[in-house]
Amino acid sequence: MNCCPTAGASRGVQSPQPILLTIDDDPNVSQAIGRRFSQYRVTLLQAQHGTHGIWLATTRRPDVIITDLRMPQGRGQDVVACLVRNPHTRHIPIIVLTGVFDEELRRRMLNLGVAAYLTKPVSFEDLCEAVGRFIDIEERQEGEDETTYCGSARGVFR
Repeated sequence: MNCCPTAGASRGVQSPQPILLTIDDDPNVSQAIGRRFSQYRVTLLQAQHGTHGIWLATTRRPDVIITDLRMPQGRGQDVVACLVRNPHTRHIPIIVLTGVFDEELRRRMLNLGVAAYLTKPVSFEDLCEAVGRFIDIEERQEGEDETTYCGSARGVFR
């Protein structure tokens, strides 16, 4: 069962599970996203700052990236610009998930090439729909391995 309609068939070689990379300096945000997606067949990678996110995107080649904009060691805007200009990562859809509501910034990010610009708090359904435009999101079967996450989800999901 899918949590939302998907366009995952557009990916090249199918991996056993799609890879989702989160880039956010707040571990509670990454953990909340991880907890919510743990019921689905996705592999989650977590970067705590922009530089780490660029490295993971380049070395692990995720299928979708969710990034914050305000972080140490690589502002989100610079991370997005780096990823969309890199020939190894420019094909990866980027979803901005930020607490910054600024229409001009949103326009700049969309013009730069991000697939979606969402503001916190966001409903999980909206985030799942944005991710599901690029990868197939299937629920895990009972007894199937999953990663568990701890932490507070305050301020991430409505």
